[in-house]
Amino acid sequence: MPITLKNITKSYGDRKILDNISLEIPDEGIFGIFGPSGSGKTTLLRILCGLEVPDGGEIENRKKFSVVFQEDRLMPSMTALGNVAAVCDEKKAAEWLKKVGLGESFNKFPHELSGGMSRRVAIARALAFDADVLILDEPFKGLETELKESITELICEYAQKKPVILVTHDEELKKLASKSVKIMLSE
Repeated sequence: MPITLKNITKSYGDRKILDNISLEIPDEGIFGIFGPSGSGKTTLLRILCGLEVPDGGEIENRKKFSVVFQEDRLMPSMTALGNVAAVCDEKKAAEWLKKVGLGESFNKFPHELSGGMSRRVAIARALAFDADVLILDEPFKGLETELKESITELICEYAQKKPVILVTHDEELKKLASKSVKIMLSE
């Protein structure tokens, strides 16, 4: 069953961020949420995941989410393998790290990884988690074109079975979304 958002509103003080947002997220494929910076995209994702409560509206058919946030949010005391294995068994974690091109970096800690490597660990962790829906909030920040292409293939493969919600300003990535909604800042 698709996830349905009905009349979602959210304000911070006197500033209305989301104003009666209604949309339906399909059971598979890539669903894009686009709009200018500050328009409420990340707030909408946080509400969808249950990290924030809307001021009004409802969400039907809540699911279990896996998220790649704008920040990598790696645990500094754990290796790359440990960060991914925090959401699955080590064998599956190792497989995902290999798929994102980090087969030689299992034992590196976040401070030993480049920005692009850290990003790939965060993506591997999100893909390894047994979620119903994958959320990607500016997922390819800091990745080189070649890496974007290979990871895009992994995400498209994932989206054949489960829904992916994509938030990005990257025009090439926007083309992946089979359905999308544009969020505009409330006045």
